[in-house]
Amino acid sequence: MSLQQRQKIIQEKRKQTTWEDYIHQLASWLPLVFYKIGEGIAISRYPKTDRLDRIVSPQTFEDEKGDFLKTWPWYQSGVDFFDQMVALYRQVPQPAILRDPLSENVRYADAVWFGKNVYLSFIVIDNCENIAYSFYIQNNVRNCYNSVMVWNHCDNVYHSSWVIHSSDIFYSSCILNSSSCWFSTNLVWCNECLFCDGLENTSFHIHNTAYSKENYFKKKEELLSQKHQFSQRAQEISPTTENWWSKNVEWYCCLKSTDLHQAAYSYRIHGWRNVLFAWDEEGKKEIYDVVWADQIWEGNMYACTNMWTSSHSYCSDCCQITQSFYCFFCIQCSYCFWCVWLSNASYCILNKQYTKEERHRIVDEICADLNQKWTLWDVFPAHMNPFYYNDTLAHLILPKEKEEVTKKGYLWRDEDVRVNIPEWKDIVSSTDVQKWLLDWKYSYSDLPWLILSDAGWDVFTIQQLEAEFLEKYQLPLPELHWLKRIKSHMKWL
Repeated sequence: MSLQQRQKIIQEKRKQTTWEDYIHQLASWLPLVFYKIGEGIAISRYPKTDRLDRIVSPQTFEDEKGDFLKTWPWYQSGVDFFDQMVALYRQVPQPAILRDPLSENVRYADAVWFGKNVYLSFIVIDNCENIAYSFYIQNNVRNCYNSVMVWNHCDNVYHSSWVIHSSDIFYSSCILNSSSCWFSTNLVWCNECLFCDGLENTSFHIHNTAYSKENYFKKKEELLSQKHQFSQRAQEISPTTENWWSKNVEWYCCLKSTDLHQAAYSYRIHGWRNVLFAWDEEGKKEIYDVVWADQIWEGNMYACTNMWTSSHSYCSDCCQITQSFYCFFCIQCSYCFWCVWLSNASYCILNKQYTKEERHRIVDEICADLNQKWTLWDVFPAHMNPFYYNDTLAHLILPKEKEEVTKKGYLWRDEDVRVNIPEWKDIVSSTDVQKWLLDWKYSYSDLPWLILSDAGWDVFTIQQLEAEFLEKYQLPLPELHWLKRIKSHMKWL
């Protein structure tokens, strides 16, 4: 079976995937919680279960990864496809967190590449600095807190989502090429706007009404002094967002895109179905069932997560790959099949090197057999997934009950994720501390010493950089646990 034949078969099958199956199958591989698992590891993206044999520190992983082409068995004809892949995935050592060695002060964050000062955040890529409690921050972003999907040269973004090339954005969503905007949505090329929606090339507007510059700043000062109303005002912002410069797009936050079905948080894509957090500079086609992908070289990607500068791939979670199927964390690889944590490799099956001719022959035979068994388009099975479903992006987007997901084979965390609080530390309500800040009983410099709790008694702290940011912009304290803040940006999915 040729590559073109199997791509066509998989493509047609994935076009029929329901939104629920898509979220179950793919978003459940994106964890948003950290664990303490012992063995000298401060935090881990993986819980300690029987689905992985070894979780190691990032340094131990770097020391061992050169052997990943040497130690695994050859492909066995006649043995179940997924059984061999599951065995390989389970045995390969997994780094407790994903980060590049050059990042600085990113100990408590996951999937950070070329970052600095990143805390309790996930997927932070390409020269980003001072990032906390955020998800998918990319390409020269500075000072970003409590936000989701902030891209391309942004600075000073707080409690916002889908922000591109903008600065000084607070409690807002779907903001492009704008600055100094508060409690607003759907703004393009705007400056100094409060409580606005659906504006383009405007300045000094409040509730979509134009003000003189002098009157605008007087009114702005009055409105922003009412800090006790910030939380409620942020919740009242409509989740309905414009699909600017797009045509025939279903759902929200899709910019310069066409013919999208069930898509959100996406930029310059065309003819896709089931896609979240994806973008491309030229608008590649034939992409189905993808969570987080950018710079897709030539399109033709199906059931993938965490893909960067890749193409012609199926059921993979990799960077810079092409013509690869069923792969995890492979980097700069091509024509790989059932591989885990390979770098600069080609023509491999189950982490073993083959000649070009051998690889093509075996893969064609495997795919023909899978197609005959009606499993060619299957994704990694739920019983292989090492994450607790209720600790992943899937649960934030599509909350489910334990019985439903465990019946399908996913894991579920019953115990609370425990936070070690020193005995001499008191837990204080964040709303009480906010009142004391206003009464000068506390200063912002005191905040990093406190353990705060939200109304549900979930505890959190204020980091030093965060305290300085809050003081600079005179922002009220967050009232929710950090994960609930991330979740608040998923409310319309």
